[in-house]
Amino acid sequence: MGDDGVGKFVSTPELQSEGAIGTDPLEPGQIWTISPGGQDEYPGLYRVEVNEGPGAGVKVLNKPVPQPFRESVGFAEQNLYTRSNQLVGDKDPRQHEFSVQLRAFDASKQGSKLGVALLKSIQD
Repeated sequence: MGDDGVGKFVSTPELQSEGAIGTDPLEPGQIWTISPGGQDEYPGLYRVEVNEGPGAGVKVLNKPVPQPFRESVGFAEQNLYTRSNQLVGDKDPRQHEFSVQLRAFDASKQGSKLGVALLKSIQD
């Protein structure tokens, strides 16, 4: 109980898990997103992590790469190159390598239709 008589829930480290969405903001290049699913897949919760380094292109770190996620990455990459002035200003995205990793947090594992979320995480 607080001084004003209102109870306050305090979270302890034992109640938190790595698979939970915390209240702290994620680091740049990380984003939580929901896939609407596809023909043979239910909607799913994912965390996408993108790191930038020297090189060129986009590399997916997941092995094997699910085909729907590969299509999402291709969509994001082409939009990044086409709209680079609007998305990243005067930076040339072709002069950087983006490493992408997909983490699934439920039964859905394909990562379909995540292209816009990938663009957002690259932009950060």
